[in-house]
Amino acid sequence: MGSQRISFDNFTRQIEQTFGKKLTAPASEAAEDFWNHWESVTERIAQRQLAALVDPFFLAHNYPQYRRYHTWKGGGIMVLLAGLAVVWFSWPIGVVLLLGGFGLRSYGNRVRFNGAKAFAEEVMAGATLSSSYGGYALLVAN
Repeated sequence: MGSQRISFDNFTRQIEQTFGKKLTAPASEAAEDFWNHWESVTERIAQRQLAALVDPFFLAHNYPQYRRYHTWKGGGIMVLLAGLAVVWFSWPIGVVLLLGGFGLRSYGNRVRFNGAKAFAEEVMAGATLSSSYGGYALLVAN
């Protein structure tokens, strides 16, 4: 594991580059706390005692490639509304549309959570394989 520790200035530079903006004072303090416990974090990752939890909404807000679920959920809402309108005139077709709308929304949720899980695995893999070369910066930035 590439657990060689780098300077704090270099570490914050990596985080700022990953995050895309300057660190605020509280963010800088958090980064310093992480940097001060570098070896402990490395040890916990090696023992599989550290997990990355990702908020799918925050992820989609910051990374456009994780917004795919919006299409499915929006389509689901449209089909649900169509089903509600049609159910008054032809209940079998309306019920099929309602079920389809719920299915699309469920699939959108699945896409959202699978994207968050894949991102968490990517972050942990980067932290495990290249901690000094941007892996821990990606972990801290997100």
